[in-house]
This record gives sequence, C-alpha cells and structure tokens, in this order.
Amino acid sequence: MPAHLTRAAPPSPSDAPIAPHQLWPRLSSGQQQHVRQVLISVAKHLVAPRPHPSLHEEMRHDLHAPPESSKIDSETS
Repeated sequence: MPAHLTRAAPPSPSDAPIAPHQLWPRLSSGQQQHVRQVLISVAKHLVAPRPHPSLHEEMRHDLHAPPESSKIDSETS
C-alpha cells in the first residue's frame, strides 16, 4: 500500500512568524510588565559580581594549608 503524503496547509497570516517589535504591541500590559521583570532579573544575574575562580581556589587552598610560621616552628622543634 502506498503511503499518502499530505502537505501542511500554508500558514495563515495570524500564524506567520513576527518580529519582536511586532509582538510587543500585541501583548497585554500585564504581559509586557512580566517580560520587563524577567529581562531585568536576567540582566541583574548576568552583571552580578562573581569572585574570580582562581582567587577562590587560592583562598580555599590557603584555608587548608597551615600557616608558614607553624611549619617553621615544627621543623625547629
């Protein structure tokens, strides 16, 4: 039995992709406010100060290593 190929219907004008500047006016004021809040939250997260990874490793290493004076005291005893 041969398979019947069906074609998708062409997109209706309401289903056609639209550019962001065309989308914004179609959103309700509540939806626009929500988008603003999400974008601000993402922006704050992206620009939040983060410790430099190599500095964090050095600090963690220093916390586990005994102070230099302790090493010297134990060697001279």
